[in-house]
This record gives sequence, structure tokens and C-alpha cells, in this order.
Amino acid sequence: RGERLQEFGERTAFILFTDIYRSTQLWEKFPRDFVRSLELHNSLVEDTILSHSGEIMKNLGDGYIAIFDSPDDCVRSGVEVQKKLRDIQPLPDGSDILVRIVGHGGPLQPLAAGHGYFGRPLNRASRICQVCHPGQVLVSDEVTARLAQAPEEVEILDLGVHHLRDLAEPERLYQVDHPSFKLHKFPPLPTLEYRPNNLVYQPNTFIGREKEH
Repeated sequence: RGERLQEFGERTAFILFTDIYRSTQLWEKFPRDFVRSLELHNSLVEDTILSHSGEIMKNLGDGYIAIFDSPDDCVRSGVEVQKKLRDIQPLPDGSDILVRIVGHGGPLQPLAAGHGYFGRPLNRASRICQVCHPGQVLVSDEVTARLAQAPEEVEILDLGVHHLRDLAEPERLYQVDHPSFKLHKFPPLPTLEYRPNNLVYQPNTFIGREKEH
């Protein structure tokens, strides 16, 4: 499934990038409890990725990079991970395990040695994750433009075009929301054009997108 480009070994893939918020602080403060939470997190993330035809490219210690041939599988995987995280018990001080989840896409090249890929889309996914709020799921236009159908009960909110640090071209970003997520409302994204004020941001909403012909 999906588009694989044979020339130069390129692969057009959809990237799922995840990151546990404040993982270092939580590990220092609750070493035993956080290790148990991390093991549960790793198990549910890996199982979800594999069950949606994804390929785990890298375990980052407090997150994952996975790739998919289908944008639908990428989004479904991100939604399921965020839903399942509610099953992880809070830490002793009441802190929840909050994860930033990002979906992006584009052409990747295989590494000359070893297993894995490299390419600009991976760098962009990392930059998007840096502005993603804990508990939020963000996807780029590279994903939504190719999405055949949003998962059931999912809302996709258009957050507009954003400039990200060190990247020349801006990205249009979208928030993916589901009734089962722990958090739904977030401040504006802390991108380069962000200016704090007392206005409430009103995103545009669309659900799914028909395939372009």
C-alpha cells in the first residue's frame, strides 16, 4: 500500500513522532513509578503502531519515530495511542503521563548502512513536535491532504500556517481531537509568530477529506 518511489531508493512515508512531556523530570522525581509507566507507554505505543501496519524506526527513550505507507494508518495510530494513554495511572503527585504526538509525511531516503531512513520530513516532524502541547495531536498538511477518511468521532481543526525554528518554509498545522482524549483545549502553538494575548483562538474544523482525483 502507499506510494514507494524506486528511484534512488526513496520512500514516500508518513511519520508518527511521539514524545513524553517532562520525561527527565518525572524520571528524576519518581524513578520506580516512572519506569513502570514508561514500560506501559512503550508497550501500548509499539502494539498500536504495529497493529496499524506501521514500522518502528526508532525508540527515542521517551518517545518513538514510526513510519507508515498510509496517512490514514498514521492518523489512526496517533489517535489510538492518545486514547490508550488514559489507562496509565497518574504518578504519586497526580501527574499524568502526557505525550505530544505529531504526524507528517514526505520522501525519505534509506541509510547507506544499517536500518532506517533520513530526510527533511523527519527534521520537520521533530520541529512540529517541539511546538506541540502535552496531550495534543498535531498533523501537517502533508497528512491531511492525503487523508481518505478521518477515524470515527475524530475532529480535525485547522490551526493555520506556522513558521517553525530553522525551517525556511512554513507548515499548515491541524489539531486532531477525539472525545476520549484527556485534553481538548490548548493555548496557541508557540511558533515564531506567536504573540501572547488574551484572545481565544477559534480554529476552523473539518472532518475527513475526500480523495482528490
